[in-house]
Amino acid sequence: MTTGDELLLALSRLRDAARGSVPRARAREQSDWRAVEAFVRHSRATYGQDGDDVVQETLIAMARHVADLDARDAASAIAWATRIVRHKKIDLARARAREGKRAEARDGDASAVDQLERDDGTPIDDRALAVLIEVVEEGIAARVESLGIASAADRQLKRMQARATLHRVLGQSTAHLRGVLALPPTFADDRLHKWVERGRPLLVAVLDALAWDHEGAARGVFTALREAALARRVDAGLARPDRRKRTEEEEG
Repeated sequence: MTTGDELLLALSRLRDAARGSVPRARAREQSDWRAVEAFVRHSRATYGQDGDDVVQETLIAMARHVADLDARDAASAIAWATRIVRHKKIDLARARAREGKRAEARDGDASAVDQLERDDGTPIDDRALAVLIEVVEEGIAARVESLGIASAADRQLKRMQARATLHRVLGQSTAHLRGVLALPPTFADDRLHKWVERGRPLLVAVLDALAWDHEGAARGVFTALREAALARRVDAGLARPDRRKRTEEEEG
């Protein structure tokens, strides 16, 4: 696998060649593109049956924009490459959805997924939803790491809370949340509810950043999800007995 330093070196040479700062050397450029491709192929975002298509679209986009690269260290080179991979995976998921693949109707309550529509007016399907979840969860992990929280346990709790919020906003049941978060059956519903509420600010911040970082329908999806995350349940601030009482009154 290409390391961050190797990626930076390869991209820097490709940038200089694209700008005309150095003479073009075909063999050298081919070698550098192979190094870049190796990095992209080992990116977690390119796993799955669409991985090859994501790789090819990513390399095409990189070739178009490499002259504008402003990476001075390995971290910024990795961030630049990873951002393009994510954009291309979202683009591909949307294209696949337009081909007519629709998710089977889900059981359970109506959810925020109903609000997340593509630019052709139809709900996103299972494939696009899986990509959406993957991108947002990667954003959550990156956001938590940027907070400078010293304790690994506290960082993990922050990630779990925001992930719980994400899946709840997407309309998933408590049982589903336990499965996604690998929680034991004995994990109290009230505690999980608190996780969902406490994870909202972090999730909203991540969705803000993702909406800013994307354009078109993808931005609309992240914006709609952000609005859904901001909409708390009417009884969110009530203790469990009061929530139960409210429910009984409404049903009675």
